[in-house]
Amino acid sequence: MKIGEVFIFGRTIYMIVSIFEDNNQTFYVAKSVDASGFIKYSNIFTYNEEGKLYKRT
Repeated sequence: MKIGEVFIFGRTIYMIVSIFEDNNQTFYVAKSVDASGFIKYSNIFTYNEEGKLYKRT
């Protein structure tokens, strides 16, 4: 993934706004728009050991 890339996870559309590494793992910060129209930036994604994208909580 790269900054500006748009993707769908579940039923939500996200856009990558930042990428960072911690402990040799890459994390992607994504923004989305909630049902009331507010932009949320608290979406952190990464890949697991099997290469599957998942959302950190």
